[in-house]
Amino acid sequence: MKQAEFKDVEDAGGWGSGLLWPAARFVVIFALLAAVAHWAFGAAEVAQPQAIDVAQSVPPRSAALRESPEADEDGGRELAVRAERSGHFLVDAVVNGADVRFVVDTGASTLVLSRDDAARVGIDSHALVFSERFATANGVALGAPVTLREFRVGSFSLHDVRATVMAGPMPVSLLGMSVLSRFAGHEVQGDKLILRW
Repeated sequence: MKQAEFKDVEDAGGWGSGLLWPAARFVVIFALLAAVAHWAFGAAEVAQPQAIDVAQSVPPRSAALRESPEADEDGGRELAVRAERSGHFLVDAVVNGADVRFVVDTGASTLVLSRDDAARVGIDSHALVFSERFATANGVALGAPVTLREFRVGSFSLHDVRATVMAGPMPVSLLGMSVLSRFAGHEVQGDKLILRW
């Protein structure tokens, strides 16, 4: 039906005649191709929504709320972390023996280190190869794959953890799903994030 209407307008010598109609077709086709390309290539990359924008004003390390892990009803362990004023959850962990602060980001598929935190945990910046591409709120960013010897929160620990060091500046490292999914559970209750193991 729409094709017939467009044909009638073009034949009538209206706005569809001359160069305007081919130009309009080109704009519509280009917009459709751009949307399909964005969907196809964006889905293939490891998405990290707001990976760079998150927590632009991160409180100093000493201001973080540290709550001692407590036993839950099933005899497991859990840690409750209260959200800071911007609504983000900050978790203090030990990586390769060094203290590192992470913002919890369920949109990040992996654990992401800033270059400063990577240096703190003993990663040689000269050995980094930025071969990974990530779709972020600020466009495409590059990352270098690394393996961390240990990641620990309370008595919960993981060994040989795959992570990424971002090439660009980041105000804080990200705790993504590759680690969050290894906890027995994680959930938000009001202004608290509960991590269980």
